[in-house]
Amino acid sequence: MVSRPLRVAVVGGLGHAPTGDYHQTRYYGSPRDRGRGELVRLEQALRAGGIDRVVIRTRWNSHSATTRIRRVCRALGIPCELTSISGAGDGASVAAVAKARAIT
Repeated sequence: MVSRPLRVAVVGGLGHAPTGDYHQTRYYGSPRDRGRGELVRLEQALRAGGIDRVVIRTRWNSHSATTRIRRVCRALGIPCELTSISGAGDGASVAAVAKARAIT
């Protein structure tokens, strides 16, 4: 049986580093960086079933944006975790966190 890659949404920050082939990663900028439209786009993807897990980079998101995303995830039963990872190797770091937490 072939399983499809896990679809992970990373919210906040602007890095687009490769994260390996064990999952697909979609990046959504924070409202401050990209405007409120990114939150709307993320919510639509969550409600449409296009995202399996959410990783929120707290360094780049406001409390209200983080709360809003977490509420939607909770209502839909989608795992959501917070991370304070930052720096130049951001994308690779998110991949390492994901792998370490058994997101396969």
